[in-house]
Amino acid sequence: MDDIRLLLTVLSVAFSFATSHFLLPKIIATAHRFHWFDPPEDRKIHTGLIPRLGGIAIVSSLAISAIVAPFLASRIMGKNISPFKYMIPNMILVSGGLLIFVVGLIDDFKSISAKKKLAFQIIAALLACAGGAKINFFMVPFIWYKVELGIWAWPITVFWIVAIVNALNMIDGMDGLSGTISGLACLTYGLVFMLQSNYLLSIFCFALLGSIMGFLMYNYPPAQIFMGDSGSMFLGFFLAVIPLAAEPDSGGSLVLPITMLVIPIIDVIAAIIRRGRDRVPFFEPDRSHMHHKLLRMGFDERRILSLVCLFSFFFGLCSVLTYYLSARKGLILIFINWAIGILFFIMLHYLNKFGVKKRKNT
Repeated sequence: MDDIRLLLTVLSVAFSFATSHFLLPKIIATAHRFHWFDPPEDRKIHTGLIPRLGGIAIVSSLAISAIVAPFLASRIMGKNISPFKYMIPNMILVSGGLLIFVVGLIDDFKSISAKKKLAFQIIAALLACAGGAKINFFMVPFIWYKVELGIWAWPITVFWIVAIVNALNMIDGMDGLSGTISGLACLTYGLVFMLQSNYLLSIFCFALLGSIMGFLMYNYPPAQIFMGDSGSMFLGFFLAVIPLAAEPDSGGSLVLPITMLVIPIIDVIAAIIRRGRDRVPFFEPDRSHMHHKLLRMGFDERRILSLVCLFSFFFGLCSVLTYYLSARKGLILIFINWAIGILFFIMLHYLNKFGVKKRKNT
């Protein structure tokens, strides 16, 4: 059985990467032919005509890999491996991901109002809850007191999923940024699930990693294509839901995603505070996200990606290490990770504020 799991993992990564890498030039060429571009705006970094349909390649290659990899493994191992048994554990949950992808894709072609998009995000989150991906309780740190959420499990879970979907969507404002964070999160998820013997979801995470790697080949600065809302919203949904599906009865199911997504989470919290202070609608875009501030400080896009990659790799390493530590020591390590993320954003805020004042006085 271990040989089958290893083969499925390798085939899933390889096939999803190859499929994504194959599809993207076709999508780019088609987008240029029909002039499907992400129009440059004042709030955006890019100035050229870049397609924003990369989400099609990410989701399509994941779906194709989920079917083809088990079939190839069956032929190689001489055993019957059903793709639906091994790669699609719950069709209700999967339907939520498909809905969020379709809504994002429609928005990439024809903008949907923020209210309508939010409504569809809530429906997708409700489908995930119906599929068993819920936050049923949480544990008070260190005293390990269990708090049952009861009827609040559904609204809290919906809030969590919608928040992460929008966090990944909002931070997708620079070449390679959302893809890098999501890819390293998938890698960490896959390793942690493997250590927990949850091989089904581990293989699924590695398959998505392959899709993202293929996409990043064309999204690394200077990008030839963006993932668009279809890609960023789908990745946000996946990264929010999969840990809940992995541990539906565990109060610690949020620890892993919060740690790996601490950068987009803090970025969206900062946006809420900033827009509330300035009395600006939450969905009103601005140029004060993390990457905007770093750009104003003189960092180029590749240096910003390197910094984010360093943070995400460190958070991922610590997440894997907690598996080998006691619950108390592991939680302390996780809190240190969160504190590092918060301190980074506080430092970035004041350095940027000081830089703006200095430029005004010169």
